[in-house]
Amino acid sequence: MKRGWIRWSIGPVAAVASAGAGVVFASPLWAGTASAYGPTACTPSVSTGSSSVAAGGSITVSVTGSCTSDTFTAVLHSTSATLGTLTTGTNGTGSATFTVPSNLTSGTHTLTVSDPNGNSASTTVTVTGGAASSSAPLPITGTDSAPLVAIGAAAVGFGGLLVLGARRRRRHQFS
Repeated sequence: MKRGWIRWSIGPVAAVASAGAGVVFASPLWAGTASAYGPTACTPSVSTGSSSVAAGGSITVSVTGSCTSDTFTAVLHSTSATLGTLTTGTNGTGSATFTVPSNLTSGTHTLTVSDPNGNSASTTVTVTGGAASSSAPLPITGTDSAPLVAIGAAAVGFGGLLVLGARRRRRHQFS
């Protein structure tokens, strides 16, 4: 039987109810109306063994309140990193231990678990000791070229003055 679908078979009459539909039975032995509430709502919640984890370390993720035998994919967001999958048991709970990537940036990340049916839950996890955050300023590399630019500009200016002086000298020689 699939999740939450209700099926009746009474004598020669069979009916299937789904998504709040009212089903009317007609049978020589029994007549009546039945209603169903449709697929069971799966509202998972997620928790971790710790609110912080070192980059490259392990984190235990637990899911409760999900549908039975459901497979969830665990993903850390900010820098998207798929940790793996976990499957819940017949009671709708499950847990798994995952390794956090060692190149994940330090800071607060959102851990989201989701199943193929669109049911999801999330919580925050702080990653410590990871790669430098992308908001850090870039390191200075190379040399400061301002003095070289000033020397070059001065040389061009001095060269311009020499050319101007040479022109005046020629004009005076031939005049």
